[in-house]
Amino acid sequence: MPIPETTDISKIIKFLKKDKPKMKKKQRLAIALETARRARGKVKKKAFTRTVDRRMKDAGEIDYAKKKIRVNPRKLNQGGITDTVVHEELHRQYPDKTEKDIRKMTKRKLKKMSLNDMGNMLKKFREKKKTKKRNIHYRTD
Repeated sequence: MPIPETTDISKIIKFLKKDKPKMKKKQRLAIALETARRARGKVKKKAFTRTVDRRMKDAGEIDYAKKKIRVNPRKLNQGGITDTVVHEELHRQYPDKTEKDIRKMTKRKLKKMSLNDMGNMLKKFREKKKTKKRNIHYRTD
């Protein structure tokens, strides 16, 4: 059972006492404080970063440890870039699903998506332009 997302620390501690009776008091309090902070919006979970990487071998890849999703627009499968992005996003949402299940879900989701939804999903993967750092030299006369 997941910990309730509330700012009331006493409710969280009561829940932890019932759910995990062998847990130490300090540990219970630390978890309760962290959960309450997260519920208030002070501590945010680290989000996945999405990047376009033209050097990778596959069409798409997800790294759960580094929380990165990478897509290569040059190595696309039949469905194109949208198919790859949806596929990788489904891997993010359902890390325990098999590749076969994710492929089926990708097909179903693509059929239901509007052009606007596809555009919003692709916006997350915009390529960041590399800018050259310029050294500015001031003349001193």
